[in-house]
Amino acid sequence: MSAQIIKLQKLANKAEFSAGLSHEIATPLTCVKTNLEIIKTRQDPEKFIDGALIGLEQIDLILNNYLRLNKQNGFSLRFNPNDEIVKAVRLLNFKIRRNKVKVHFDLRSREIYGNPVEFNQVVANLISNSVDAYDEITAITDKGTRRINIISRMIKNMYILKIVDFGIGIPEENSRKIFRSYFTTKPFEFGTGLGLSVSRKIIQETFRGNLELSSNKNPTIFTIKIPVDTTD
Repeated sequence: MSAQIIKLQKLANKAEFSAGLSHEIATPLTCVKTNLEIIKTRQDPEKFIDGALIGLEQIDLILNNYLRLNKQNGFSLRFNPNDEIVKAVRLLNFKIRRNKVKVHFDLRSREIYGNPVEFNQVVANLISNSVDAYDEITAITDKGTRRINIISRMIKNMYILKIVDFGIGIPEENSRKIFRSYFTTKPFEFGTGLGLSVSRKIIQETFRGNLELSSNKNPTIFTIKIPVDTTD
């Protein structure tokens, strides 16, 4: 049953990323088209060729990240979690921009062992939830912006990652049920309730760690803790 739930969550993630994919490609594709049209009418096309190449590089990055997420990766290896965090943010870039959210990084860590794609999916799910936390509020945080803080540290032999938002918060009665399968406060079309329960299961089973709700309001903090073998 747990394998089926994880598969459903992966499908849900793919559906959300697919919705933003066309929007992500549209901007650099327009850049390429505009620069190529200018090149046709100019005798000094060098800088416009550079602009078109930058647009193509952006499209290449978006597609490579998306295709990588869709692969069936069942392997474990040592990887840098910071790389996966940045990739997760890039995959959610359309949703983040649409909701006018700023992401702030404070990342310090060493390599951890596990499945990098599954780690990526857990982080993406947490960030996506943090973006959603701003949907129900009209007020913005200090400095005139909505923000999500992503903070990682190595404390002794433990990798710790915190996803922090300053959104609507989680009521006390819901914070006790937040990791239950199928629990959700979202309308059916927006949430299955699989995300957090599956995310915790992945961290526990694949990484021998844990996913916790450290603070349910002002701010809301989800914390991933993963033990790190420092003997090699």
